[in-house]
Amino acid sequence: MKIKHTTIISIIAAFFNLLIIIFPKEILSASKSGLILWFNTVLPSLLPFIICTELLFRLDFVRLLGSFLDPLMRKVFRIGGCGSFALISGLFSGYPIGAKVTCDLYSKDLISRADALRLLSFSNNSGPLFILGAVASGMLNNTSIGFLLLFIHYISAFLNGIVFSRIIKGKSHSSAAMPAVADNISFGSALSSSVSSSAETIISIGGYIILFSVIIKLSELLHLSDTSSVSSNFLLGTVEITNGCKNLSAFSDSPFVISMISALIAWGGFSIHAQTVSFISKTDLKISLYIFAKFIQAVVSFILCFFLYPVFIRLP
Repeated sequence: MKIKHTTIISIIAAFFNLLIIIFPKEILSASKSGLILWFNTVLPSLLPFIICTELLFRLDFVRLLGSFLDPLMRKVFRIGGCGSFALISGLFSGYPIGAKVTCDLYSKDLISRADALRLLSFSNNSGPLFILGAVASGMLNNTSIGFLLLFIHYISAFLNGIVFSRIIKGKSHSSAAMPAVADNISFGSALSSSVSSSAETIISIGGYIILFSVIIKLSELLHLSDTSSVSSNFLLGTVEITNGCKNLSAFSDSPFVISMISALIAWGGFSIHAQTVSFISKTDLKISLYIFAKFIQAVVSFILCFFLYPVFIRLP
C-alpha cells in the first residue's frame, strides 16, 4: 500500500503534539523565548517596514521606481524595472520581505513569471540590522567584521541574480505595459489597508518563530542536537539562523568559523524558508528553485569569506 505524504506529515504532527504533552514545562519555556524574540526584536524592527512597503504598493510607487530603474535592471538581471522594488526591499529589510514583495509583484501582474523566478533567486536576503547589529556587534563583538559579512552577503546575492537570470528563460513585461496599482485611492484608505495586511503578515512570521523555537528545544530534549561542536552548531544554524550564528561565535574567530556564519546568513535557515514558502505557496512559482538558489548563495558566501577574511583582518 502506497503511503501518502499527507499521512506521513499527519503522523509527524501527532508525534509532535505527544512530545509537547510529555515536556510541557520545557515547551512552554521555548514558546515564551520565541514569543519574546518576536515581540522585542522582529515586531518593532520589521512591522514599520512592512507597513511602508504595503503603502508604497497601494500608492503606485512601484511603477515610478520601476520606470526609473528599468534600463539597469534589464541590463544586469534581465528583469523588468518593477522588480527593483523587491530587490531593494529584500536588501534593506531582511528575511522574508524580499520573497513576499516578489510574490506580491507577481500576483499584481507587475512582473512576469520569469521575472518572479529570477527575483526569488536573489531578492530574499538578511538585512543590515541583523548582520551589523545582532551578529557582528552582539555576537562577535566586532562591528568591522559585520561590514565584511554584509559585503559578502550582497555580492553573493548579486552573483546569484546575474547567473540565474541567464539560466531562467522567459520574457519580462514591457515597461510601457505595466498596470497601475492605485486608481484614485485615498491616503487614508491605503494606510488602513496597509496596516491590516501588515499585521496579518507579522503575526504569521511570529507563529513560525515560535514553532521553530519549540522544534529546536525538542531536538535538544531528544538529544538530536549537540551544541558542543562546531559542526553541530552549524547544523543547528541551517534550521534556525540566530541560534546557529550565536553558538558558532562562541568558538573562535577563525576563517573557517566566520565563513560558516557567512554561509548561514546567506542560507537563512529552514525557519526563514518556512516563512518564505508561506508566500510562494500562494503562487505557481517553484519553491525548489528558491531553496536551490539559497544553497548556492550559501556556498558562494562561504568561499568568498574564507578567502577574504584573512585579508580583511590584516588591514590596518
